[in-house]
Parts: sequence; C-alpha cells; structure tokens
Amino acid sequence: MLGNTGVVIAVLALVSPTALAASSQEKPGVLIVRRSAVPGRVIILELSLHFATAIRMSEPISSVVAGDPTLFKVEHSEKEPRLVFVKPLSLEPAQSNLLISTVGGRSVSLLVRTERSPANTSSNDASPARPVHFLLDLNPATGFLIDEAAETSMLIEQTVPLARAVAVPSGGRLVPGPTENTLDRLLTEQEFADLRSVQGSPLGVGASRIYEIGRRILVLFSVLNRSKQTVELLPPQVQLSGVGRKGNGSVEQLAVVDYRLNRKKLKSGERADGVIEFERPSFKHSHQLYFLQIADSAAVDRPSLVPIDLGQSLPLKEDQ
Repeated sequence: MLGNTGVVIAVLALVSPTALAASSQEKPGVLIVRRSAVPGRVIILELSLHFATAIRMSEPISSVVAGDPTLFKVEHSEKEPRLVFVKPLSLEPAQSNLLISTVGGRSVSLLVRTERSPANTSSNDASPARPVHFLLDLNPATGFLIDEAAETSMLIEQTVPLARAVAVPSGGRLVPGPTENTLDRLLTEQEFADLRSVQGSPLGVGASRIYEIGRRILVLFSVLNRSKQTVELLPPQVQLSGVGRKGNGSVEQLAVVDYRLNRKKLKSGERADGVIEFERPSFKHSHQLYFLQIADSAAVDRPSLVPIDLGQSLPLKEDQ
C-alpha cells in the first residue's frame, strides 16, 4: 500500500504533461522536466521537504535501490510499473544516489539531494524557495535535451558527463578529468588482466589497478559469477564506511561520475570486467574506508564489497 502516493498517481494519470507545465507556471520554482536516460550519465534531481517527486520511466521497472533509505523514502508499486516516488526524510541538507533498472535492461543513476528548508515554516505558502523537480520524465532517446521548465529562461540539462565537463583542482591548477576514450582504454586493459583473486560470494569481485587524476579515482575491477544461476549486475557503486571508536558505524554512498561494464548478465562461471570513476571527498574520518560495491539485481541486499586502497593508486596519464 502506498497510502497518499495513490492520490499522486491518480493526479499524474489524469493531468496531461501540458497541463502540468501550465500549472507549474503558477508557482515559480516548480519544475516539470524531461531527461534523456543516457547510460553512464548521472542525473541530478532536486528535492524538497514536504514534497513528493515522481520519476516516470519509459518502460516497466524491475528494481529500485536507494543509497541511504534513512534519508530518502522511495516507493514503487507493481500497479504503476513505470513510476517511482521519492520523498526526503531528513530536516537537514542531504544527498544520496538512486539506481533504477528496467525490465528491458536499462539502468539509470540519479543523484537526489535537498537543501536546508526555509526558516519561515509557519507561512501558508508551502512553495519551495528554490527550484524543485516535481516530475522527472525519463526517455531512452539520446541527444541534447532542454528542460521544459517553468522559468522563462531555459535550463540546460544537468546530465552532461561529469568526467568530461568538470575540472578538478590539484596544486592550485585545474586538471581536466579523463576522457571517454581513456575509460574505454582502461576497460580494455582490464579485459586482458589476470584475475588473481576475488572476494565475496556468489559474486566474486577483484579490484586490480587504481588510477588517480586530481581528485578523480578510477578503479579497474572484474566480477566472477560463482553461483549456478545467471545473474544480472547492477551499476557499480562506491561507499565510504567504517566503525568509530565508540562503535558507531557509518555508511556513505559516493556519487559515481562514470563507469564502464562490458557485460551485465553473467552465466555460471562467467566473468565481467569494468572500470568505475568517482571523486574523492575533500575529507573523511580516519576509521572510514573506501569499498567497491557490486550487487545482483535479484539480491540487492547482499552486495559484494571489496576495499579500495588509495595508497596503491597510480597517476593517470592520458597517453599511457
């Protein structure tokens, strides 16, 4: 049972996209947007407390995974197979990642985030003080898309590949991120690498070389299906976790900038190779460690975790 979510579903079903866009013009800051679900790109979704955001896929959804379910409530019903609803739970600013997979084999990676709520909560006007995505309509089409936003000025879509669009500071200068060709070349390098040891079961994961450029980290890895069943891999993730001196544990999902995976479905005994790129945070606690997280779509609650030792990282050169 989705409770009030059913009401939202009914509204979305009865109101056309044109009417939704028209209604959003009455309340500046409310966005009805359409995005292109391009593999390897992270979509940024702006949320706000007291508001539920709907994500509409182009085909039925097979699985939904939230990085931190304590910060964001995610709902999906088989009665509405193409819809996912996300609602923030924390009063403080928060962010996490959200992974959506469809029955057709498509995967979408989102970064959901909220900012601090306005100080004046007693006002009758509950409209957010900044743009909030009320409806995200995802299409499989490729190409350059523009937000269908309420503002008169158009907003360029935020799903540009971060690896190519963002420069990272290093020693007071700007260092460009790795190119798309570099990621493809690193994937080829891993495909020819020997699989010496793997950790985890039924998915055995082994991380080989680790490259670093500025604050960007690239990890080459392989996955071995040790089970007797065919598995379907979810997009790789990176988490920062550990247990402090007082026994308090913490798990933080880091946003994945880009990744490559040469195959998603593995039969028994088969191997998949990949490379994942993420940005190292500016600080972390001494007890926290980086882990590569690989999961089967049919067992998302039992992922395989492999530590990432940044002390073994090598400098990345574009011409290597």
